Amino acid sequence: MRDVTLTIGPRGAGKTTFCERALALDPELVLVSRDAVLMEIFGQTSLNPYEGGHRIGLEKMWNLVEKHLEPENARILLDCWNGWALERSELTDKLREMGAERIIGWHFATSEETCIKWFLERERRNEEEKIDKWWEQSRIASCRSDYRLFHSQAVTLEQGFDEIIRIDPDILGPEHVLRLQTNLDFG
Repeated sequence: MRDVTLTIGPRGAGKTTFCERALALDPELVLVSRDAVLMEIFGQTSLNPYEGGHRIGLEKMWNLVEKHLEPENARILLDCWNGWALERSELTDKLREMGAERIIGWHFATSEETCIKWFLERERRNEEEKIDKWWEQSRIASCRSDYRLFHSQAVTLEQGFDEIIRIDPDILGPEHVLRLQTNLDFG
């Protein structure tokens, strides 16, 4: 069976880190990350929306998904932003068209404060300049706004999925989720 697991959650929710940890536990999984594609092509994920970079990144991401869906027992983790119900619906529709037989949503139910903390930690790793108080406050406000907007739009998660697994990464690790999803034993 061709399985695709799609991450769902706001910035800073721990989606990418969780996927990387799951990949380390289960070598049969393949991770396709929209952000990794953008980093490979452009060296960053924050692109000018008017220059077409996001479209180029999505095309390459879809090419990777198609390639990795070829085997009959394909298992893909797709880490791709999908804040709106329409975006998730478009993603799940396209995955079905490409041959995905089972689509699982990993919904990251990370607290707002944890999202902000993790987002700032990631941003600090990526910033070369000294971080000042104004920068930090603007990033906190941006992350808080994004978190609240995501949750106001995330009311219809189930559409297009065969299953939704709610994950609080402060409580549930990838070994727990993979055990539930695949019946694998991680000790």
